[in-house]
Amino acid sequence: MEIFNFIFRAPVITVEEEKAQKYVGKRDIDRALVAYRSIQPVTPHVLNTIGQLCAERKGDYEYALQCHKQALKMQEKVSVFFFFQLYNFVCSTVR
Repeated sequence: MEIFNFIFRAPVITVEEEKAQKYVGKRDIDRALVAYRSIQPVTPHVLNTIGQLCAERKGDYEYALQCHKQALKMQEKVSVFFFFQLYNFVCSTVR
């Protein structure tokens, strides 16, 4: 059950992400982007958010595409890792 809880847990919003979201709410996209770029560790969610802001609010489609591609690569790596973790978990419980 430990891996199930890890996979399906609610996302955690960091203080930095809350700060960035407040800037978006105030339509201060430049400060929002600075705040999102300072979030560590960088996650696919953060990269996709940066990409979305760059495309929709700044018109920087090239940089947005770079962010989305990087997020996709990260998600693919995580998906493979979790697949094997889940497979090992299921195999260990069936025995």
